[in-house]
Amino acid sequence: ELIRMIINGLKAPSDNIFYISHLSFFDRNRNSAEDWFTSSRVKLLNNAMTTGIKQLVQTDPQRYKHNAYDHTLPNTNDLSEQFKDLTLSGNQTKSEKGCIAQGIANRYGVTTVVTGVYWQLDGKIMITPLVYHNGDITSKEVLPKRKVFCQDPGGEEMLCPDVDTKITTSVKQLLEDL
Repeated sequence: ELIRMIINGLKAPSDNIFYISHLSFFDRNRNSAEDWFTSSRVKLLNNAMTTGIKQLVQTDPQRYKHNAYDHTLPNTNDLSEQFKDLTLSGNQTKSEKGCIAQGIANRYGVTTVVTGVYWQLDGKIMITPLVYHNGDITSKEVLPKRKVFCQDPGGEEMLCPDVDTKITTSVKQLLEDL
């Protein structure tokens, strides 16, 4: 198996180390990854997601590595679009989606990919962090009690504190449960 991976140019991640990388949350109400990357709201969601990853890494930095050298997915429009299409596709089973995602992740020496979906539907805002790991997909919907976005004292938009905490905690919990 290792020889096959070397021949195919894939990096063989260690069984004991989780090489975690993340891709931007995608906004189902926007047409392209280029739109997500410029969305201030998506940036706020991404900050909460990466905070959850960093909190996990702090618990065991020998076991959990976030965007370690040679183990990082490039957070590009194309790759984000691939994961969006994969996540939202109704043409593949969950198992098939997980295998495709793991194949992409393996090319970059990554064992675990964290991303998420954000969208507004019928006046409700839905936030769902997603974790792809070893051919499996897990997710946890974050249900805001009231508002998702608030303003800081300077008038800048921010995630409401309870939502920020829920996203951070959900991402960390999804990763701990692997």
